Amino acid sequence: MAEPLAHRLESAQNVLTDIQAFLKDSSVEPSDENQSTALVNRALTSLEALETELLRLAEEHSQPPPFSPTVVSSSTSRPVKSTPESRDKELLGIRDLKLVHSLLDFLVLQGVYPALLAGVGIPLNRRMRSVGVAVDHSLTQASPETALPGALENTEFLNRLSTLTDIAVRFTSMVTDSRSAHGFTTLRSILQSRYLLDLYAALIQLQYLATVHLAQVPSELAQNGDRLDSALSHLIDNIDPFRSLESLTTLLSVRSPVVPPAWFRSRCGQLLSRVIARPQGIQILIAFMLDDQDDTSVTPARLEGLARIVFAVPRQYHSRDTYYQVIAPQLHTLLTDNVNISLRQNYLGATRRNQPGKPPVDGKSVSAITYLCSQFYHKSPQYADRYILDSIITPFTRCLSNEVTKQSLQDGTTLVSEESLQFSLQALHFLLLTNDISVALFEHLLLPIAPLLYRIYDFSKSSPVTHEQPILDILLPLFRLTTQTTSLTLLKRMAFSRTEWVQCAPGPSGGVELRYVSPEQNQNDGKSSLSSDNQPLLNQLLAAHLNPDTFAEFLRALAQDRLVGDFFVILLKEYTSLASGGGGSSQWLETSLFLMNLIATLTERLGPTILGRPGQILEFANDTLERWLLQAEGPKNNEPHVPRVTKDNRLEPEGSGLLHIVSDAEPDVGIASSGLGETTPMGEPDESLPELGGGEELVLILNLISAVLTENKTLLDDEVRRLEITARHLELLKSLKNPAVQSVATDTSVRVHARLVRHSQKKATGEQDERARSLNESRERYSQAMEALEDDIVPIRAHGLIILRDMILSRDPLLHHDSVELTHAFDLFIQMVKNEESYLYLNAVKCLAALTDTHGMIFIPRLTALYQGTVKGTTLDHRLRAGEALLQTVQRSGQVLGKYIHLIVPALLRVLLDEPKVPLRSSAISILSVAAETSVYTLQPWLQEIFDWMLQLLLLDKHVELRRAAIVLLVMLLRGHSGDWFQAVPTGCIKEIYQALKRIEAMDSDQLTRHHARTGLDDLRNILRDYVDVKPPSGIVMLN
Repeated sequence: MAEPLAHRLESAQNVLTDIQAFLKDSSVEPSDENQSTALVNRALTSLEALETELLRLAEEHSQPPPFSPTVVSSSTSRPVKSTPESRDKELLGIRDLKLVHSLLDFLVLQGVYPALLAGVGIPLNRRMRSVGVAVDHSLTQASPETALPGALENTEFLNRLSTLTDIAVRFTSMVTDSRSAHGFTTLRSILQSRYLLDLYAALIQLQYLATVHLAQVPSELAQNGDRLDSALSHLIDNIDPFRSLESLTTLLSVRSPVVPPAWFRSRCGQLLSRVIARPQGIQILIAFMLDDQDDTSVTPARLEGLARIVFAVPRQYHSRDTYYQVIAPQLHTLLTDNVNISLRQNYLGATRRNQPGKPPVDGKSVSAITYLCSQFYHKSPQYADRYILDSIITPFTRCLSNEVTKQSLQDGTTLVSEESLQFSLQALHFLLLTNDISVALFEHLLLPIAPLLYRIYDFSKSSPVTHEQPILDILLPLFRLTTQTTSLTLLKRMAFSRTEWVQCAPGPSGGVELRYVSPEQNQNDGKSSLSSDNQPLLNQLLAAHLNPDTFAEFLRALAQDRLVGDFFVILLKEYTSLASGGGGSSQWLETSLFLMNLIATLTERLGPTILGRPGQILEFANDTLERWLLQAEGPKNNEPHVPRVTKDNRLEPEGSGLLHIVSDAEPDVGIASSGLGETTPMGEPDESLPELGGGEELVLILNLISAVLTENKTLLDDEVRRLEITARHLELLKSLKNPAVQSVATDTSVRVHARLVRHSQKKATGEQDERARSLNESRERYSQAMEALEDDIVPIRAHGLIILRDMILSRDPLLHHDSVELTHAFDLFIQMVKNEESYLYLNAVKCLAALTDTHGMIFIPRLTALYQGTVKGTTLDHRLRAGEALLQTVQRSGQVLGKYIHLIVPALLRVLLDEPKVPLRSSAISILSVAAETSVYTLQPWLQEIFDWMLQLLLLDKHVELRRAAIVLLVMLLRGHSGDWFQAVPTGCIKEIYQALKRIEAMDSDQLTRHHARTGLDDLRNILRDYVDVKPPSGIVMLN
């Protein structure tokens, strides 16, 4: 090691030894303030000498700097730090580095922090512990005495300010010394990495006190005010911007028991803005603030904080505009770089060339940049337009300007290249859709160029280029954000405006470019196409105007029914105004054909949407029909009429009302050409052109009326009044001699009349009393049920049955009082019972049970006839399903079963007697069991007969199902008559029942039958015990 460096290190070690001895002997308060200040000066001088020697050695070796300038990636906006080894690492060992850290810690803890005001700097409990000195942090903690204005009255604090001034100036000199081109030392690196924020805190405070409290600060500080300003500026301009951002943001965001003063936060923010104003400053700030954020989850709070820092105007700028002129080019560069990167990644799908080595686009960087651009527009529209936005939309606005036609351009000259168009679309996509949507920015950027963007979209739909989806993503939000009036104006401009000198064409790389074509040539091409026989006229018109199918898809994508409906009415007005004006020019014919085709296409594609406002369309139709009727009476004058068309081919209907009504100044239209009567035409149109403006318009209006009635099942009263006027007009039109018009008018008149009759009936129904309204509702429900039963889908048909069942159970007036409808319903249920779909016949069984519940005297005999098999065509399944309906009826009858039992039991006994089929006999016994369980006394007239049948069946029949059912019936009868057994049951049956049950319990082969018999015996014994057991007289004791 060189002798001078060793000497410097030895001197520094001696200073550290004295410091440690001083700190070891000191109490809570330093015993000698002068000695502490002297040690601070010695430590500072020793470090300066060491730094000077290290710089000298670095110059002698002539080595390159250990850290290259900060390199920033244009795509990720993150600084790439160069990390070569330090040039003097071999000069300073581990012990030497510990010595340097110890001296710096002592200077900061004893010289800087005791002089900082409350809330300034980093709290000591949040700092790393010293590696070489032990300092009691309580000596340097902020206290109320270190807050303004009381601190400036404290002599001890003022003395510390003098020491702080000396440390700050000399530290700044060491950190930013540029005496040597290769003078980057280890000491300077340590200062920048660990103590830069302490230096910033000290300089900010000293500058503030020297500026605001000049009269109260020490003379050393007052005299060094300019030097402090210079030191702070030198620090901002020469330190790595990333380190400065890190230090200043840490000072702003640190958690401290004492809130940082407002002046301190304000000056930190201004210094941050100064850092941002440096080249690539915004880019470095974005990288620093969003480094811990995911690409898809940049929080709004983080973006707002970023914007506050960027747009805080530093003190050295005299005006906000001056500062904006500095940062605006940075924002433009960042936006341009990210757009170009996105295009290289084929974001628009226009190119497919892979370019290795290009960095990918950073989502969080794009979010931050576009958010800053949006906020910049809101804060300063003038500079945002000049530096950022104009460069994006200028390619479009420039080619739309009339100045283009004044230039001597040849046809086919490129106005907007493919690359420029792709760049503008991608930039618009970034600015408008990446962050929270800004209505003002949307309208500012898109309103002037929306029609041209739609032309590109229209061209893209009919060509292999891939611009339609990006344009659609941009235009759809515009219509959702703007007002109804603005949206209608945009749609009219898209449909009618034509910049004749701009033509979309395929680009060399598969995209779209805009080319120049002379207006005269464009018009000549249009005229020649109209007279051409090689191509259909409509296809030629579509080439000159927008494609109606594409426009209909675009309107559907808007998903705004009211907007589309209003625009459709505007189209009708335009067409009617043009047709009423007449004319024979090719322009008139071309526009009329285009409008007619557009109206027809929208009606076909968007019927439910555009016809959703029937009142407005009916009013328009009435005005048109009235005009036709007036024209049919004959012309009023022969004054020619010239259609009013603007320079950009936008139609201007006369009058301010909904429709251009015929007046005295209205020109006559050639009625003869329309076939509405033999009248003299107003003028002589060009014979080479097809006749237009006659029956086609009238047929279009009539079809429109029919479509309105089809799409709108109900009309409001105001709309019905308009429809009544339409009906009167149609009656007059039916007298016209044109067969095509007569046919359509007659059909439309029938539809209108039917709708009016239906509305009048509905209105009359609404005026009836409550009973009539209820009956009408019943008819609607009944009609709904019948309609459901006609459906092919089984669940829907079952739903119809459920509706009828509910109507029957609720005693709906339509069915309850109408025997014809009830009979029809019964027959319907019988037919449904025979259906093989279980979902249907089970619901039909419930419906039959509902009928027998509410109208038992009428339908139980019919149901029992079906059950007995007397109805032709019934099968075993049909009879069993009828039995299920009877069983449900018996279950729900309760105590009123006796009213209908005489209709049921004879049929059941007849089935037991005559029917050989086991399922039916078992079904009959089950119904009797349910009747015994529901109301046993209703079976009293047939009790002897039932007992005889059951006992014989148990004795002779071998079918297990029947024996089980018979045992259950006996048990139900025993339980039902438990209270009056001997009065209800014939005496001769008791012994037979007991013997039969004992025999079955002992000998029957079916376990379930034996169990039921055992249950019956237990019930019978309990009954007999109640009758046999006699209580002894009083006073007699029974002995066991």
